[in-house]
Amino acid sequence: MKIKLTEAVLNQDSELLFSMFADSVWLSNDPPCIESECVKRYLRESFESSDYYWDEIYGALKFGFSINKNEVGYYFEAPSYITHLKNDPGNDETLSDQILILGFNVNIREKPDIGSRILRKASYEVFKKHSLTGSTPLKVDTYIDGKWWYEIELDNDQVGYVIEDFAGEVWDRCITVERIKGEWKITRIYQPPGC
Repeated sequence: MKIKLTEAVLNQDSELLFSMFADSVWLSNDPPCIESECVKRYLRESFESSDYYWDEIYGALKFGFSINKNEVGYYFEAPSYITHLKNDPGNDETLSDQILILGFNVNIREKPDIGSRILRKASYEVFKKHSLTGSTPLKVDTYIDGKWWYEIELDNDQVGYVIEDFAGEVWDRCITVERIKGEWKITRIYQPPGC
């Protein structure tokens, strides 16, 4: 299944990809959308009209799958670092509030700029995304020169910035594969806006 899925993504083969969908596929945290509705209303048009969706799925697959177990049995989830975020002891944040540094000795900078002072280095650590206080938290991300910079909370009430190339923001690119009636099928493929 993983090889077939990778082949579908690398070749941008929507027919092969859709053949791997379960009858019911979750596209967001909303209730599942029926496959035929999703294909008609969202996925087919999205995948056939833009490389963006293929890039998002590839972004999840390039970090591999983790194997997990629930009350029904085993399932695979990509990107593999999602399991690390979910199972981090003492972590009471939602996945969308977190950033995982994806690399060794990644620079955390003072400002969202490659030339900015390095505050510290991080290796595969989880950070909370910084938010402005108020009645509704607002996440602070900055887009500069074609790259997103994520503002993260550091020790001593300090904030730092990490460039998107080394940051795992997971809420919008998750794929779950489960065994259904003896076949491995895609049951979740998080792509905003969902159904």
